[in-house]
Amino acid sequence: MAMITRLKVNEEYADIELGDLGYLYIVWDFVLKYYNGGSTKKLDAFSGSCSVKGRKQNGFDRVVNLTERMTGYYWPYKPEVTFSVPVGTSNIVPVPHLIDDRKAKKREEKAAQSFIDKIGRKIGLLDKTTQGKNRRHTRWKCSAPVLPGAERKRPDLIIVEDYHIRWPGREALAYGEKYDDNLKRLVEMKYGPDRFNNDQKEAYIKIATVKRFSLLDIYQDDDEGNTEGVYEFSPEFVPAFGFKKEDLLPKIRLEPWVAAPEGRPINILSEKLIDRKSMETAYHAETAAQILQNSPWLEGFGKFESTENGIRWVGDDGKIVEYSNQELQQAVDYLEEYEDIPRDYLPYIQEADVVMSTDNALMVAVNFVKENKEEIVTFIILSVATIALAYFASAALAGSIMFVLRLAVFAPALGASADLWAADERFEQRSNCYAYKYLVNKPKGSTYEPNEYKITHYVPWHACEKNADTSHLKGWEEKVREFDARHSNLPNE
Repeated sequence: MAMITRLKVNEEYADIELGDLGYLYIVWDFVLKYYNGGSTKKLDAFSGSCSVKGRKQNGFDRVVNLTERMTGYYWPYKPEVTFSVPVGTSNIVPVPHLIDDRKAKKREEKAAQSFIDKIGRKIGLLDKTTQGKNRRHTRWKCSAPVLPGAERKRPDLIIVEDYHIRWPGREALAYGEKYDDNLKRLVEMKYGPDRFNNDQKEAYIKIATVKRFSLLDIYQDDDEGNTEGVYEFSPEFVPAFGFKKEDLLPKIRLEPWVAAPEGRPINILSEKLIDRKSMETAYHAETAAQILQNSPWLEGFGKFESTENGIRWVGDDGKIVEYSNQELQQAVDYLEEYEDIPRDYLPYIQEADVVMSTDNALMVAVNFVKENKEEIVTFIILSVATIALAYFASAALAGSIMFVLRLAVFAPALGASADLWAADERFEQRSNCYAYKYLVNKPKGSTYEPNEYKITHYVPWHACEKNADTSHLKGWEEKVREFDARHSNLPNE
């Protein structure tokens, strides 16, 4: 029997308009039906995280943010907006975190203005600027507080009064500007074991005021005769995935691992080889093809090395992937300016998984851990030049972005040398960044001769500590030199 999704507004707090409930219903109904399975270790929880959410909440965030991107962030529904909230009894109005003004000027004004103009004509924008006062909110959840002594809070959803205006907060003086009140509702959404606590209540009422704070319970049952909590969606909008019916993107696919009851992704930055057949156990065949098209290191071992004007990856089979320093800078600039990922966080990537896709695009979830804080960011890469949307990485950048992500994980020192991100003395510790296996069985604590073990592949720099002790392996340094030489076009010294 099919389960029926239901929404229930807690009567103790502010009501939610029927039109808004219709939108929330269609998104949650989609997420609950297709984002299956329990929690996932990498994508759902981490001690000290800025991104602790269940898989269902992550699904809601990603689906609505996809529409935000398609509309240039001129959209009524804004999930996961980070606010600086003063502590104590301060009367200072909480302030939403916006992108850096320099980034907006550099990228959005120049590269995306035609896109914003197009959106503007459709929805009647009076202000088509994307910098200064009209900057959008940042998607980087660990962004630093913008008010002295404030704490960072991130409500599930902000609904704005006027979606022609990007500001998602109340009337305030912030960032050197005076903003008018544009906050219609703050909605805290609870599903499953997620519970509402007093700290959340106090902070969210500070953000929205008690008259504009709503609490929404989401649940399912199989009572087909009961119509309570079921809402209609406005027919003029396309649920979740588009702005107007005539502006639909190609059909969005959830990857199989997302929809499977206990699905797990395949890390597309894995240190191990992954063939197409294995890739297709977690991803659609079309998705696997897109990934492998820009990731030859998944099908063969190789090594990164500097060139006169850039960096290249050289595979065992002689395949070479090379980008200039300028191309790599463009990729890093995109990730920082459009996806709000600070460039110095890139070497701290732990995992990257594809969540959704179309025939021409991939939505990638990237997991970072730095200083015991986790951040999960999703961004979209176009694999072919058939769709031109300002908030998706272009097909021209697809290869260089995948290259940069791999470089950050496996050879961050080279990236630091090219000024892609800040240097760290730990990046230089190359002698332990290798996986090895024993060729003979010996008692624990034994010493191994050079012919009794084998270096198999490189490992991410942050995993070096796992095999830091190689004192029991005779001839280790010579083995390392031989291995490096085999995975490079450089002569063995």
